[in-house]
Amino acid sequence: MRVYQFHHIRERLQALAAHRCRANRTYFACTNNYSKLLTNSRKITAAYAKIDLYEDEGV
Repeated sequence: MRVYQFHHIRERLQALAAHRCRANRTYFACTNNYSKLLTNSRKITAAYAKIDLYEDEGV
């Protein structure tokens, strides 16, 4: 179940990143910060994975 939740969260983050990229196309083209956004998404995904792990352990 946790694996499914992880993939679901990752898909939502990727969709959010894509939306931000479209909304700020010029900003990303000027600053080339897309890699920074992806790094932040990975950090958020890791945080959610830890939260899911704690929930599984009943903490």
